[in-house]
Amino acid sequence: MLISFFLYISIFIFAALGIHLITVQPKKSIMDSVLMAFLSIVLVQVIHAAIFRDLLEGYKYVDRGAPFGLVYGPLLFFGYRASFGKSLQRKEILVHLLPLIIATGVYVFFLISRAFREEYAHIYYITLFSVIGISWVLYPIFLAFKRPASVSAATGIYRYAMIILVTLASFLLPLLIGRLNTNAPPSAPISNTVVFIGMLAAVVIVYFYLLEQMRIVPVTKEMPQVIEERLVEEKLQASTLREIPTPYFEKIKNYLSKERYLNPDFKLDNMSKDLGIPKNIISQYFNQVYKDGFVRTVNSWRIAYACQLLLKEDVEFNIEDLAFKCGFSSRASFYRNFNQEKACTPLEYREQYLSVKV
Repeated sequence: MLISFFLYISIFIFAALGIHLITVQPKKSIMDSVLMAFLSIVLVQVIHAAIFRDLLEGYKYVDRGAPFGLVYGPLLFFGYRASFGKSLQRKEILVHLLPLIIATGVYVFFLISRAFREEYAHIYYITLFSVIGISWVLYPIFLAFKRPASVSAATGIYRYAMIILVTLASFLLPLLIGRLNTNAPPSAPISNTVVFIGMLAAVVIVYFYLLEQMRIVPVTKEMPQVIEERLVEEKLQASTLREIPTPYFEKIKNYLSKERYLNPDFKLDNMSKDLGIPKNIISQYFNQVYKDGFVRTVNSWRIAYACQLLLKEDVEFNIEDLAFKCGFSSRASFYRNFNQEKACTPLEYREQYLSVKV
């Protein structure tokens, strides 16, 4: 009882904090909507379990027979899609939630019909938990094979969700097989404590993920390194007022045509060494040709390339991969520069495009 109380309180606190972090965000992405749905369902399930399993006598079957478990596989899939900026269609949502809808109808009948409970409780529990266990296995396996090779398997909170679901299923399915062979009395085949430990792990992961999103550097603030680079660049521009020699001009132009700026290590110092041209000449080139400094111009090119990738309907990637592919060394730097250029996040930019196209 004490362990259950601790788990209920812990899950409730982290889920409520996660919901708060989502609600205070000025703009919400598809992923935020999926996580909000997950945390809300977790809160309902915890309250439901606390009331009917621990507070009210004789009503454990109300909690035990609830089909909450059928929602987590689809939510894992929705989170996977949302992490790549893909919008969710109503038909697609309905298809994945169809087992839950059917199970909910049967569950209502299970609650209102005492005769049905007494006669078919064992079959009902075995069927329900079998479907839940299969769902917890099939969704992670499906997503594991669906993931493109360009996406790192070590990123994305759904990686941890996949591990949690498969772990719970590894407890659930063997016990179900044992129940089928022994015809044991009707009860939950997996410990309530095990389920809520997995649930606690999931909400903690989601909470820290959301907290990390809140820590992304605001648009109005700049990293000290970026400020220093721009100050140096301005000094170089001010110290060079003469015309750029034609050989230098052509050499710089040819160098930039190869899109070297997509390399995160592309810096003014490196470019100067590669070309054998003083930094002040390169800085002056950017100021004269692009009417802006080296850092701002390069970052604008990178954001433009990111926008091209975001508008491809069949593309699948996560933010870390996209940032690195476009020449940024970190997600925070990518987010900051993208907001400066487009006044929105990358996923919001993609969602706006897809919504207009639809």
